[in-house]
Amino acid sequence: MKVHWQLEQTRTLLDAGIRRTLSLAAEDSNYEGESWVVDDALESFSEARVEIKLLPTDSPDETDLTQFEVIATIRNRDLQPVQTKRSQIVVTQRTSSPAPSRPSDDNSSPNEPSDNS
Repeated sequence: MKVHWQLEQTRTLLDAGIRRTLSLAAEDSNYEGESWVVDDALESFSEARVEIKLLPTDSPDETDLTQFEVIATIRNRDLQPVQTKRSQIVVTQRTSSPAPSRPSDDNSSPNEPSDNS
């Protein structure tokens, strides 16, 4: 029963990593992954971590797609520790940064009529 609960916790940690990957990759096209440890938050485990790794692109045709490997690992504190690990490949579409807006050449506001009529 303890191992089943630990597997569920590992899956929950993996889901959090997947959500974070999707969110950060959508916000930042230069996002390359990260690693975080949550041992303190999960006191019954000696190790609890998420690793998010950017995977190399195999094909030049897929330059707008980015692949990440998300890995969640938990190890319990038993005398004979059990480690559970779950992973998933996450594919995101690389978003280009919006072009910076350029100031207009005239000083008129877009909502005000111009004197050029």
